[in-house]
Amino acid sequence: MVNQFRYAQLGGWLGGASGFTLVGGSEFFDNLMRGYAVAFSAVGLAPGLTNPTIRNASSSRTSPVQDFSDNLSWVNGNHTFNFGGQLKTIQTISDSLTLVVPTVTFGVVTGDTAVLNAFTNTGTNPTLPGASDTERATAQALYATLTGRISATNSNAILGGDGEYSLNGSRHFEIQENTNGLFAQDSWRLRQNLTLTYGIRWQPQTGAKMLSTNYAILSNPDMVYDVSGAGNLFKPGTLTGAAPTVRGNTAGEKAFRMTSITLHRVLVSCGARIPTQA
Repeated sequence: MVNQFRYAQLGGWLGGASGFTLVGGSEFFDNLMRGYAVAFSAVGLAPGLTNPTIRNASSSRTSPVQDFSDNLSWVNGNHTFNFGGQLKTIQTISDSLTLVVPTVTFGVVTGDTAVLNAFTNTGTNPTLPGASDTERATAQALYATLTGRISATNSNAILGGDGEYSLNGSRHFEIQENTNGLFAQDSWRLRQNLTLTYGIRWQPQTGAKMLSTNYAILSNPDMVYDVSGAGNLFKPGTLTGAAPTVRGNTAGEKAFRMTSITLHRVLVSCGARIPTQA
């Protein structure tokens, strides 16, 4: 008799994730631009002037996994029995900052008559006589940048993992799925050239759970069938359903309910003939 117990753990970056690291530390924007990401208007100055930073966003994604498994082997005569089980937890945790800090753009706006009148190339007393319209726009944009004239600012209201909105916060998502199973197997050597292997396994599908409260799910699972209604996917003109609506999830709620009743409805909708008991 041999028993084998295994434990595996995985956690790390998934492909496509990116981190936001600055040599100046987390106070980079505070020290350099007083808590803002300054951008220069492309009108008149591009491509000769670039923004102080090339990035004002960050994203990360990890998928920690914990896996417990046990396998017991027992040889008895012509039989080799195997018994075991598994308990596994899989998580996906992601964070995304669309804006680390608010953005501020320096440039000329339509109503800024002080700048527009200070740099002209037409009229009775032009300040830039002989200049082209492009040169005039460049002078106006340069002056607006040097004097700190704000033409636009941008921030985002983000729905966080706690279900609350915050200014330029992290879009945090967290989901978890637990899977478990038990099995029993026998390899019966009937003859030297014939071995019969059979067994049984119990592996329930529990469904993923949403741990953060910023997901949107259908108000009713049957709304997946849209206006056709449950069981009417291939019945043109039959409209017994309702237009889908969504609601916010609660912490720990399952993303979907794959029960035996739901599975039966899916199979029937796809044209399967399910025998019924009398």
